[in-house]
Amino acid sequence: MQTKAGKWIKVKPSSPHSFIAMIGDSLYAWTNGRLHSPYHRVMMNGNEARYSTGLFSIPKEGYIIEAPEEVVDEEHPLLFKPFDHVEFLGFYYTEAGQRAQYAFKTYCGVQDLALYE
Repeated sequence: MQTKAGKWIKVKPSSPHSFIAMIGDSLYAWTNGRLHSPYHRVMMNGNEARYSTGLFSIPKEGYIIEAPEEVVDEEHPLLFKPFDHVEFLGFYYTEAGQRAQYAFKTYCGVQDLALYE
């Protein structure tokens, strides 16, 4: 997993029966950056069995996601414009979305990208 500072770290489950949960970009936007949506990649070594599953919750089209006013203030300026997640997915699969280093931030970010680092 990549930290906010851009450093790659190993994430190891605490036991063979544990799991790791990461939030996605929608929750990152809804919390106005208070919870981090990490960049991640799976790397395997050895011959051990490994199981992965993805659980995604996507609001239906037309539902607008926006940060509640309680998480936006002078110390935490608004990071994202309100957005429709289904429309974001449409953008993500365009040429511009695939070229963007941070497609989500390109799509609905309102501040300088340096604030996200």
